[in-house]
Amino acid sequence: SHTDWPDEPRAPSPHTGGAAEGAAPLTLRQHAGEQQLQALTQKRLVRVFPSGDRIYSNNLDPTLGWRAGAQMQALNLQTNDLPTQLHHALFELNGGCGYVAKPAEMLSEPPAWPPPRVLLHVVTLTPLTLFELPARGEQRPYVQGPAFASHAHEPQLSWLPHQPRADTAPAHLFHSPTLAFELHAIGGFSCVSFELPPSDGTKRALLQPTSTHGHTIHYAGSVHCTAAEPRSAILRIAVVDEGGGGREIAYDTAVLDVLREGYRTFQLRSMQGTRIESCYLLVHVAFSTQVNAWVGEHELVSTLHAQQARLQKQAKELAGLRQKLLLDNTRCYTRYVV
Repeated sequence: SHTDWPDEPRAPSPHTGGAAEGAAPLTLRQHAGEQQLQALTQKRLVRVFPSGDRIYSNNLDPTLGWRAGAQMQALNLQTNDLPTQLHHALFELNGGCGYVAKPAEMLSEPPAWPPPRVLLHVVTLTPLTLFELPARGEQRPYVQGPAFASHAHEPQLSWLPHQPRADTAPAHLFHSPTLAFELHAIGGFSCVSFELPPSDGTKRALLQPTSTHGHTIHYAGSVHCTAAEPRSAILRIAVVDEGGGGREIAYDTAVLDVLREGYRTFQLRSMQGTRIESCYLLVHVAFSTQVNAWVGEHELVSTLHAQQARLQKQAKELAGLRQKLLLDNTRCYTRYVV
């Protein structure tokens, strides 16, 4: 049954509970409030569900529940909005099995995630060429793969309603499609910038093309994606049709930590979430680090003291176990073979 968030769990054994969208605990941004919720979700299975007065099919922001440690969130996956896109990106981790481990600091006693980081992880993306971007009115879904049968029964997964298909639509090429780079962090500092070190916490950056040749568009310049917790930061690359009212026409998402250095490609998706056949963005990926200028000295000192106290406690426990083991050995016979 759905219950309110209690101040303390009634028992150390696992319980189940729920919290409605917009509930006060989910909107807390103070560090103490986050720690309290993370401690609660260590002992309870919590599901976040939409508010009862929600009348549209769009979804709640799942990052608030993930940051609180909630194990389950109710999303309407029929609507491929931003929350659904972030959901699919996160749960591609761990082989796409449907389970993703929480950060280690969220499971510690007491939980303290995200911790203040001295160094930030920087992923520098240099987009080079966007290949085979569909023309206006053209739809080119890639329907192969494990979900092939779904497209045969539900064509809306592949085709926009009330839109002509590629064989009947006039081909009006997109003019100067802009690339949008976004970073959505579950926790910790993150930003997108054109220069290092970043001057602010901007979450979105736009990159204009340098030349267009039919379905092929070229770009120049680099975008720096900076995150304190790259395993919990989701990169979203979108193609924006500036000549079509600034609407997005394609995108792809990935957890920042899964990217690898070198020349890589993103196969873009339509706004229904289906891969676009032969549509790839070629980028160069490079890694670096940046000193975290956004963390306070008090936070670092408090974290270091907490880690030192935890290490001292573990050292005492280890010494006690070692002493107990030596004592047990003196109370038993040992087989001695010459």
